Amino acid sequence: MYSASGIEVALHQPAAIVGPISITFENCYVTGLRGISVIAHKDVTGVVNFNQCLVENISEVGLDLHNSAYAGTNLPIGSNPNFAFVRFKQCVFKNLANDYDTPILLTGTKHNSPIKDILEYGGVEFIDCVLEDSKNREFMVALNGLPNSLGVANIKGNITVVSPFVARRDLDINPHDITLTTTSITTPVNVITTINASVANASEINQTAGVFTISRSTNQPTIPTAINYQLTGTATQMQDYSLSNGFVIIPPNQNSTTATYLPLQDKEVEPSETIIANLITNPRPLTVPASYSLGSPASATIVIDAAVLPVPLALRASGITQSSVNLEWDASIDNIAVTAYEVFKNGISIGMSTTNSMIVSALSCNSINTFTVKARDGLGNASAASVGLTLVTAACGPCVTLLPLASPADDYSSGTVIKQANASTGKIIATNKITNTANVTYQAGKSIVLDPGFKVDAGTVFKVQLGGCN
Repeated sequence: MYSASGIEVALHQPAAIVGPISITFENCYVTGLRGISVIAHKDVTGVVNFNQCLVENISEVGLDLHNSAYAGTNLPIGSNPNFAFVRFKQCVFKNLANDYDTPILLTGTKHNSPIKDILEYGGVEFIDCVLEDSKNREFMVALNGLPNSLGVANIKGNITVVSPFVARRDLDINPHDITLTTTSITTPVNVITTINASVANASEINQTAGVFTISRSTNQPTIPTAINYQLTGTATQMQDYSLSNGFVIIPPNQNSTTATYLPLQDKEVEPSETIIANLITNPRPLTVPASYSLGSPASATIVIDAAVLPVPLALRASGITQSSVNLEWDASIDNIAVTAYEVFKNGISIGMSTTNSMIVSALSCNSINTFTVKARDGLGNASAASVGLTLVTAACGPCVTLLPLASPADDYSSGTVIKQANASTGKIIATNKITNTANVTYQAGKSIVLDPGFKVDAGTVFKVQLGGCN
């Protein structure tokens, strides 16, 4: 019975493939019954890359590579038009082939495959890879079975084998152009690993990612180390933040590496949430000892800031009369889209608006009122209130023809004020003072006279308009 691999790349229909292929697996994780299998016809060209992948806890063969090598001279990798090359870079292989003879198998024939006659096979490169094995056996076996086989060829790069036994390989008959360097480590590799949140605060609204830094101290810094971790916390993977690999590989000659998590905009306004990373030595039962031990700290936390609606800004007023005012503010945008604004007068809700303005009526003349606005989204969530805007409605009484404004009774130092005389015959004579943050408008139909004593400080707003009351 044939068992499917965790990753299987089958390139045995060359007529359907135009030009060199380029396939890359980045940070992949394989565990279970079988590991990685590559089957490539001799007329398929290009490269299949596996970069910083972790293959561990495999019952059967870990790497099953059945692809044709070049026929002829040793050309640079990927340049020969007659074969597909397989490259493993900074990959870690742990606890492979528990029920099989070898962790890495190179074959010139394949069970149940239409390719039966690959006479020269191989075409594999290992770059800074490490294999951990506890059994006394060949870590790599080449097996063809054809009496006229040209043998395995074009095996390149470097691989470190960590095992109580000296690393051995069996490359069958007629191996050639083999430049693979094997380093055998038979003494224990000591690794102590720790973790911290190097960027501990992430943001959904601002799309700021959180970052864990996983570090190691080791007596073998020239080989990569795969570190497993488990995520917990109140945030949910693939709902609140990006997908987790559950492992990192610290490259050769480096003391640390990072794992980055970007919050997802999930159409909800939520409280702050946490992503907690806990280092683990064995994600599942192993038949070999753990390749590292935990230091302190072995756990770290990223906080995703609360997702809240933006507060409406720049609340302003115009058209102030004895009984009404027109309020306006800058529009807000949240992760769903604001659907309405709620307007408050002196802290009490007075209505909703679907635009960024509202005419407020039924006010008392010569009254002081403070207005605020909150944004609301389609889920009913509300933002915090805007900065309050305090203003005074127009004076009570009949619409006068002559309106004198004198200091100090008519001085204004804050709020929004409008003063009106008759819209056709009215006249305003002003000797008062406008200071600090006051926003003052004078309206008259005939004239507005600013006599000596009238003063407007820098930073205030003062406007004169043709118009007034009736």
